[in-house]
Amino acid sequence: MQNSNFKKWFLVLLLAVGGGTIFKSMYLREVFYYPWNEFMGVDNTQSGILMSWLGLVGIIAGAIAGVIVDKINNTRLVITASYIVIGLATLWQSTAPSLSIQYLVIAILSFTANGFFLVSMVRAVRLVGSSDDQGKLFGFLESGRGIAGSIISAIAVVIFSMAASEADGIANVLYAYGFLYIAFGVLMWFCLPKEESKSDKNKNVEQNKVSAKIFFKVISIKEVWMAAFAIFATISCYQGTSYLVPYLTDAYGMSSDQAGIVGMVRAYVLAIFAAPVIGIVVDKVGSSIKVMACLFVLGAAGVAMFLFIPQTPSMVWTLIIVLMIVGAVTFALRGIMYAQIEEMKVPAAITGTVSGFLLTVGFSPEAFQHIIFGYWLDTYKLDGYIYMFAYMAIMFAIAVFTSIYLYKSSRIRNPFAKLENELNQNKDESNK
Repeated sequence: MQNSNFKKWFLVLLLAVGGGTIFKSMYLREVFYYPWNEFMGVDNTQSGILMSWLGLVGIIAGAIAGVIVDKINNTRLVITASYIVIGLATLWQSTAPSLSIQYLVIAILSFTANGFFLVSMVRAVRLVGSSDDQGKLFGFLESGRGIAGSIISAIAVVIFSMAASEADGIANVLYAYGFLYIAFGVLMWFCLPKEESKSDKNKNVEQNKVSAKIFFKVISIKEVWMAAFAIFATISCYQGTSYLVPYLTDAYGMSSDQAGIVGMVRAYVLAIFAAPVIGIVVDKVGSSIKVMACLFVLGAAGVAMFLFIPQTPSMVWTLIIVLMIVGAVTFALRGIMYAQIEEMKVPAAITGTVSGFLLTVGFSPEAFQHIIFGYWLDTYKLDGYIYMFAYMAIMFAIAVFTSIYLYKSSRIRNPFAKLENELNQNKDESNK
């Protein structure tokens, strides 16, 4: 049993480090905005379009990759291949290709990371753990990703600072990332188990042919949409909390340095501790969906307070306290939002298909929300924040009801029972 636990947590550690590093090259622009633009030879508009393209491809990738991952049914192979492909694409990007080629490179990066890797990561964690520790596993996975991401970003800053010019710095960072990803791919091949195993009744993963027909049956299940909206609301409000730092400066007169410190605490300290703590709570309570519903209530109440806290310097500490609570809620939700899959009784054979669809719907705010928020701030100034907070509160409030419905439904019936029977029949027929 101890050896089994060691393998389980070692796998989660590997996936956490991998998940925290694999997205860094494609989002390098967020850390080095102007140097990245200069190196790639693009202006602000072209740069923004490239990032929108990255988000669009990522959204489409989830649903497509989910079906393919279930068809391949070899998480070790998919994760290894994902790293090597992303490593090669990053090395290609380090040559500063033309704008038209950039669209191709970014499409490869986004489709592979946001599709194949992310779906396989969720699938691997679900298969390696039992139904009793999904919250804890996903919570520590999210925390580990945050820590690994912070470390690799710090290393990137050092590499960048050592270069002769800013353009050379970007090239050197991409060059280092490329070889790091390839090395990770080799490491994953030798360290990930050849066969995923799962305890209790789910120990054996069904060998089924997942088809487009199965995909459409999956998305016809209303519980899948309820779970997808929970992720949608989580990502919507997670992105919204990033605007709370400039809100401190615009509405309360806090200096950029002081607001930056608050932002770092929110982005790093809360990210490291909130997810694993709530993961342990989930396993104690016995329901990730129930805990998510409670977090949505707390989040809705916290965001609603932003609408009523007076915009005066004397109230800044009240706002910061509420900001930290809401930030902790969003990071906690991110840590356990994939644990819904186990509680929904999703058959192991279609974990990739279901998680891929959840990712496609759930992360879709990345394609449009910043545009909407930016428009509100440019058009309505301080009042734009009010619209933003109202939107976040509504998302949280709706998610309360969808999570309650999903929780009750998962206790009354198995929404995947009919589909699971069909999968088993297909398996029996293929074995004849």
